[in-house]
Amino acid sequence: PVPETQLLPLALDLGKLDLGKLQPNPKPTELSTFFGSYFAQFESLAERKEIDFSYEIGPPPGLTAGIDREKCRQIVYNLLSNAFKFTPSGGRITAKASVKDSTLVLSIADSGPGIHPDDLAHIFDRYFQSNRPDKPIEGGTGIGLAICSEYAKLFGGKIEADSRLGEGTVFEVSFP
Repeated sequence: PVPETQLLPLALDLGKLDLGKLQPNPKPTELSTFFGSYFAQFESLAERKEIDFSYEIGPPPGLTAGIDREKCRQIVYNLLSNAFKFTPSGGRITAKASVKDSTLVLSIADSGPGIHPDDLAHIFDRYFQSNRPDKPIEGGTGIGLAICSEYAKLFGGKIEADSRLGEGTVFEVSFP
């Protein structure tokens, strides 16, 4: 879920994407510190919700890469917020940042209810929300996953989801 205070900037980014005017803004960034600090921000939420949350930072300390910090932060925030939104107490969430063959890979896995196969093909569509009768209304705008997908493409990468009903979902974002 995206807080209302962040909806306007995201909507503006979507408009710029549509016009082909949104560009990445890479800055040299020490990867382990960057991702470690954002993953750690979810520790108190995990405690409050009684969710087993762990994270792994694969890039060694000192490894620096040019990344768009704000857009990467937004990807991490959106994916982890969704994982916490859909994972019940007693569940598990794992976050991982790694580098493989000059590609940054972010993985967020949860033990939530999973995404119905009919919905899975549409989760990265703008404003998509499931209308399944067996699924409670969860709120949200349908922008978060769409913007993650658009940012990944903007970086020359991709985002994928693998989900199993009753078992959970894994999102993986990768880009050079």
